[in-house]
Amino acid sequence: MTTTASGAAEQAPSAPVLTAAPFAPGQILLTWTTSAPAQGFEISRSPHGANTWVVINTVTSGSTTALVNTGLSASTTYDYRIRLTASGITSAYSAVAAATTSGTAPAAVLY
Repeated sequence: MTTTASGAAEQAPSAPVLTAAPFAPGQILLTWTTSAPAQGFEISRSPHGANTWVVINTVTSGSTTALVNTGLSASTTYDYRIRLTASGITSAYSAVAAATTSGTAPAAVLY
């Protein structure tokens, strides 16, 4: 619970539910749902199991529910978490969602 400038107590919004899945070589698709109105989302990534979180994107539209994380290493597992922002307050972080990027794209075949 947080307190507003007027001293009123506000309930923090519920954390979004996050899923992560391989999308293309070096890319992971993140999708989320939320039961609370949102103004935006903050998405963090960590190497799998390292618990060293870095914010990779701040989405400023509450209606956005997906993001493709690109430029990742092939055959590597990443952990993700997300939290909702609304009216100057943030939710708790979601449960961690993990996904492994696919290997490198196949080489072109010339005939």
